[in-house]
Amino acid sequence: MALRTLLALLLALWACAAPAQDLRIEDLNDEFAAPENPLRADGSVRTADGPASNVQVILEVTDMRIRRQVEVLRTRTDANGEFSFDLSKFAIPRFGLQFNTRSPRFVEALKIVRADSAELPVRVDLVVEPGAAATGTVRDRGGNPLEGVSISAPGMSGSTSERGGAYEFFGLPVGSPTTIRFSKSGFTDGFLEIVPEQAELLEGQDIVLEPAAPLKGVVLDPLGNPAKQASIVFSSPTGWQRERVKTDGTFELRAVPEEVEEAVVEAMAPEWLPVRRPLSEAERGGGGIELRLRAGVTLAGRISGPDGAAAGGASVVLADPRGREVARALADAEGRWSLGPFETATRFTAVALPASTSERRDSGEFFISAMGADGTGEGVVEPWPGGYSSDFRITLEGDTVRMERRDRGSGGLPGVVRYEGRLDAEKMQIEGRLTVEATGAEGTFWAGKYAVTPGSLPGDWDLRETVGRGRLLAAPAAVRVETGSFAARRVADFSLPAAGVLRGRVLRGDGSALTRGTVLLSSWEGTSLYRVEAPIGPGGEFELTGLPPGPIKVAARDADTLRESPPQWARAGIEGFLLHTEPLAGDMDELDSGMDF
Repeated sequence: MALRTLLALLLALWACAAPAQDLRIEDLNDEFAAPENPLRADGSVRTADGPASNVQVILEVTDMRIRRQVEVLRTRTDANGEFSFDLSKFAIPRFGLQFNTRSPRFVEALKIVRADSAELPVRVDLVVEPGAAATGTVRDRGGNPLEGVSISAPGMSGSTSERGGAYEFFGLPVGSPTTIRFSKSGFTDGFLEIVPEQAELLEGQDIVLEPAAPLKGVVLDPLGNPAKQASIVFSSPTGWQRERVKTDGTFELRAVPEEVEEAVVEAMAPEWLPVRRPLSEAERGGGGIELRLRAGVTLAGRISGPDGAAAGGASVVLADPRGREVARALADAEGRWSLGPFETATRFTAVALPASTSERRDSGEFFISAMGADGTGEGVVEPWPGGYSSDFRITLEGDTVRMERRDRGSGGLPGVVRYEGRLDAEKMQIEGRLTVEATGAEGTFWAGKYAVTPGSLPGDWDLRETVGRGRLLAAPAAVRVETGSFAARRVADFSLPAAGVLRGRVLRGDGSALTRGTVLLSSWEGTSLYRVEAPIGPGGEFELTGLPPGPIKVAARDADTLRESPPQWARAGIEGFLLHTEPLAGDMDELDSGMDF
């Protein structure tokens, strides 16, 4: 017993004499303490006077890699107007975050942020303005309250009428009109325009919805078969609807007004001419309707270059007899194009334009993946506004960025496009020049990062570029086309001729040289659909390239006065052509008509 007492006393003395052990244990606990969560989005909501408390904040989380919304989160601001969202449960490399506020006291505020997971946390500060609210009751023609009516307005969160037809709609801007839409199956849409004079509650904003019957019918092609790819459009002074037909050609529009006399229905399909006509009284009352599409004429063909190869990326423009553009199509990689359908017995001038004639201004979202240790990375644009995609290879050396681009799909630039620009690491912007190797075209480009993080090249960038014409290896071609009366398809093939050159000088009325301005092709084949131009040199000399064979009209534009000279007849291949900025004595056409064309 004495031994046990002695051991207990020794242990107690040892514990009292070893406070450092407790300190070491506290250090270990601090080392393994849970770190602060970086995967979050914080922010605040404020008014002009200070924090806005108890405001609902809605966060829509999007996976930018697949461009798909994955979840909607909600929270409320605290007494200091602060809010926070935990994003740790999302295994997303690239976030798209849309923040919305919702409160009966304020107009909605919205902000969108894009950020890599490595760039979290992010902070978003929202400023809200005082707003008005409307309340009322939705009823039918008989005075019965309507529950479940969808209530919406452009750019604002919607609501739904409750039992008894009562509704509330918040966030109306003060001093400007807001059109509120009320929708329910079996009724025509109703509209209320409200202009709040101050941040107030507008009571008694009642509305009556008129009954409507579904419009049923079928769309047939000219041969009487179901038009599987057709669309049906109903329009009236009170609104419009658009629906795709079913595989058997039938359709059903949910709510067509019974008493609207100016209602029109239209059916359309890619291969046929549309049909449009007003609805009869029986059809407006819910009766069936049959719409038969009309046969038209499709124009199609192939474009080849001077070497006979397919002219992928070239385009075809149709002009009416007055020279106005009617339609335009881009040739695919095999040079094939198609336009229509058109009415029968219609005349066009069809012009095939080479791919490098028009100046190009693209803008797309450009994603750069992680850069390797050697300073290289990959990038992609999916897709450009023209519908094609691009692959990039990027090299970063100091603040110099070099890129090689190859386009995928019709409509892109041919071959390799090379970029070289300077990276502004503070603003996260790249600016520089580009060259299209296949045509020699040059241009400029600019790229700006969506979420600015100094020193971070990967991520989403806004890429914009301007590409000039470069060397025009081919000239345009034109044919006169008539759709005919019976043929359903007319073929118009084009063989683009080799581009010609016109060289000469531009002279003023006193015989001196015009030294500042441009020379341009103003007319060819009676149309101005194809235009090329060239700068005037210091001695008045010019070299106009990309010209088609045969007679053309050229003019000069003075850079100081912006005046354009009268057009003169010319043709490609002439050396030493004299272009006058002012009319000579006599008729210009008569003077030029003596030229040997």
